[in-house]
Amino acid sequence: MERWLHSRIEWKGEQIKRGQIYKIFLHDGLLPLIEDMGYSVGTPLKKLYGYMVSGIYNSRERPSISSQWNMTHYTRRWAQEEKIHFYHIMNPDVWERFWNDWGEIEDFSEYSFRGRDRRTDIEDFIWRQIDLDISYQSEILYELMNDEYELESEETQQHPKKVDVYLVETSGWGGLRR
Repeated sequence: MERWLHSRIEWKGEQIKRGQIYKIFLHDGLLPLIEDMGYSVGTPLKKLYGYMVSGIYNSRERPSISSQWNMTHYTRRWAQEEKIHFYHIMNPDVWERFWNDWGEIEDFSEYSFRGRDRRTDIEDFIWRQIDLDISYQSEILYELMNDEYELESEETQQHPKKVDVYLVETSGWGGLRR
């Protein structure tokens, strides 16, 4: 892997060591994107870099479905709503704009072998490195969920004998269509 990291690839018209490009990618691209979108990465930077580089190296010949990345989640316990919210915030348009800026890196290029797969890997990998406890987006999600719960609670209090109209309709004819 050391040899691979020290190999030079072209980026923005210059020949740069692959490992250096990944450091720039992480510091100036991926982390600022995540922070701008209201999330905080919990994995220490050096470890995050190691996970990312190992994942790209170990998966360079593989499709995304069989990639070999660190599958450990930084946040051990997370609710499905948190993951759905993350993918709502970090939607395909956000990633597309990001890759428009960073997709020229050879290993992520649409024109390189498995470049699109590595993009998918990075998008999935970063979700697992988020610290949901300190992320601003988590606060927003919890407020939204709390507001929804309060709204449902108010509706039940205002209309305690609220009846499902469809159930009432079906009760008259035994629930079977004739």
